[in-house]
Amino acid sequence: MTAAIRRLGAMMAAATRSRRTVLVAEASTALGAIEQDLKLAEYEPAAVRRGNAWLDSRQRTAHAIAGLMAPLWVRANQDPSLGGELSGRLSELADNFEGATSTDQGCGHRIVRP
Repeated sequence: MTAAIRRLGAMMAAATRSRRTVLVAEASTALGAIEQDLKLAEYEPAAVRRGNAWLDSRQRTAHAIAGLMAPLWVRANQDPSLGGELSGRLSELADNFEGATSTDQGCGHRIVRP
């Protein structure tokens, strides 16, 4: 998820329309892969599968990110003056999400480490 958010942030700061288009396409591709992984996770054995609450949370987050893509792209192309500020906010969001992901507790996922 952080990769998609970071690409949206980079898109907001990009200087040209063509670069913004490439970055939103990359964000969309990354998000599509995440959504596919979340769907496939439903078929994992319970012993290794994340809990339903974790999966539901990630699905809602992916849906929210998808809902931001088009408005951000349009805004960046119409008036790039806020691009730097929005890019910074998206970067902070990605940092926070990344931190929350690395400290998830009680998600139902068992990790076996050697």
